[in-house]
Amino acid sequence: MLSRGFSVAYIPANDLFSQLDRERFSNDEDSDTLKTVLNCDLLILDDLGTEYLNAFVQSQLYTIVNDRLLARKPTIISTNLEPGELDERYPRRLVSRIMGEYADFLLTGKDVRIIKKYK
Repeated sequence: MLSRGFSVAYIPANDLFSQLDRERFSNDEDSDTLKTVLNCDLLILDDLGTEYLNAFVQSQLYTIVNDRLLARKPTIISTNLEPGELDERYPRRLVSRIMGEYADFLLTGKDVRIIKKYK
């Protein structure tokens, strides 16, 4: 993707929402994380569910998911949460978009972090 001139943003969910929270109280005009994640050609949001959840985070996550869907921009979301856990953690309108508009893939296997540690 990068070699073809497409922009790709990879960011862990907890880092993204921490950065967005810092930026909302900052006077730094160069801080524009939300614009970056909304406009990049491919967004990879890693480890959804690890972020501290509050109304601000829910609002920002909804904005990101909904705006990218409307713009037909591809987004990859990884999470260790089960579908039922998504329902418990996030508002229904957000879960509906994630479960209804994204293809889901179940990745199985051994935990590579643990394997690497004991090699």
